[in-house]
Amino acid sequence: MNKLMVITGPTGSGKTKLSLEIAERINNSVIISADSRQIYKYIQLATCSPKEADLKKIKHYFVNELNPEEEFNAGEFGKHGRDLIQKLFDDGKFPVVCGGSGLY
Repeated sequence: MNKLMVITGPTGSGKTKLSLEIAERINNSVIISADSRQIYKYIQLATCSPKEADLKKIKHYFVNELNPEEEFNAGEFGKHGRDLIQKLFDDGKFPVVCGGSGLY
């Protein structure tokens, strides 16, 4: 049975830090952002996106991938997220889903 971990909570509660700590301790972990804004480039400060060093240390998905004028909604997150998680399972990865967007 494939397993994943979900970390959710209010803004500023330390979700990103916790996800990094967990991913560093569990082999083959990757982080999937479930934040509705972190997927966009150029707004890292406003979204409290992971730091560049953290992005290099642990593979992240849905972080700094789209330009601000591109649309990405909860439905697209659901489709792309399910496909991504299945691929990660197939590749032997352990997904850590982290975010506070209730719709995602």
